[in-house]
Amino acid sequence: PSRITVEGITYPTLEHAFQAAKLTDTETKVLISKAKLPDVSSLVEKGFTRPNWKEIQWATMYQLMKLKFESNPTLASLLQDTGNHRLAYPKKHRRRRNKLESILMKVRGELRA
Repeated sequence: PSRITVEGITYPTLEHAFQAAKLTDTETKVLISKAKLPDVSSLVEKGFTRPNWKEIQWATMYQLMKLKFESNPTLASLLQDTGNHRLAYPKKHRRRRNKLESILMKVRGELRA
């Protein structure tokens, strides 16, 4: 876990920020930033997500991941130390694993530039 600040709200993890990005309500985003787990499933089921979320979700993840590494030199250094190796996410992220791996490797390449 590493803190990430988006639109003036500091989240304990990138996952918290990603889940909050699904929503438009600032008060709810602040609640997510203070939550132990970033679970917004009940809000999603009730239709409280951005209407265009499916179209912007991966661009949002890329922006958040880039922000995470740009704002944390230690993590950026660790990511760059992986060289050109293919990066792999844990199996628990199976459904979105390939996309996350690609985004992470893209950010790694941009950090080097």
